[in-house]
Amino acid sequence: MTPLRHAAPPALDPEELAAFRALLARPETRTDDVDAAALAHLEALGLVRRHDDGSLAVQSPHRPLTAEANRAQARADALREAAESLHAEFRRRAGAGRESLDVVVGAAEIVEAAVGIARTARHTVRGFDRGPYFHADPLPESAQSRSSARGVKWRVIYEGDSLRGEPPERWELIGSTPGETGRVMPHLPFKLLIADDAVALVGLVGPSPGSGEGLVVRGALLVDALVRLFEQQWELALPVSSGDHGALDPHDRRLLAMLSTGMTDEGMARSLEVSRRTVQRRVSELARRMGAEGRFQLGVQAARRGWV
Repeated sequence: MTPLRHAAPPALDPEELAAFRALLARPETRTDDVDAAALAHLEALGLVRRHDDGSLAVQSPHRPLTAEANRAQARADALREAAESLHAEFRRRAGAGRESLDVVVGAAEIVEAAVGIARTARHTVRGFDRGPYFHADPLPESAQSRSSARGVKWRVIYEGDSLRGEPPERWELIGSTPGETGRVMPHLPFKLLIADDAVALVGLVGPSPGSGEGLVVRGALLVDALVRLFEQQWELALPVSSGDHGALDPHDRRLLAMLSTGMTDEGMARSLEVSRRTVQRRVSELARRMGAEGRFQLGVQAARRGWV
């Protein structure tokens, strides 16, 4: 690992910039007319050359400042590498507590943390999927698909309330990704992602679009509590099966999934882009086919048959 050193000062501070511009405007300026510290730094960077007679000559700033920028980038990369390495050692230090919480703020950082957790998973990922959504796709960079390709199994509970008003494509995501088993329930407490019972991300949406905070949780005690919460919700959620649906129309399958969340006829009609009367007719036909009395029994019968 590159040794960690004290950070270098900025390439040019305001006084040095002013001195360089003054030299550009008045080439006749001599050594005694320029701040000594500023002049010394300009010389060190190769922006100014001092002649024996005390006169000064400015040099093209492009090459020396580009070189300095490259050195600064190398220092920044080394600092990031040191931060990751030392943070890992800090968590493993003798006598250290096994629990840790890291706060991430804003949609971009929360999504980045979620992608990172998906990348670290080796066996199982559990998740609560609820809106508002920070990203157009479930996870950017194909993070879920790539983990599934490694053999990671995903179990995801989708919140019905968050899916209300979403286009039909969003409903079709439920359990559709290879390696994923999905379920639906009306309400979920927060966004959640758990990888291998080792690390979890809890996401809380803020008051304005794209805002929010997240907690990256590590440690047996805290993560175990979140795993227990997930398993409780999983038992209550309505299964979504990708098995044989017989003659069930794809629109009817989505209708049953929406019905299980308590969505109104108007909401289902908007999501399916059909009339309210069409929704009511389809619900009645499905209930008749399954011998169900009422919508609750219809949802139970559909789940038992693997239709949702």
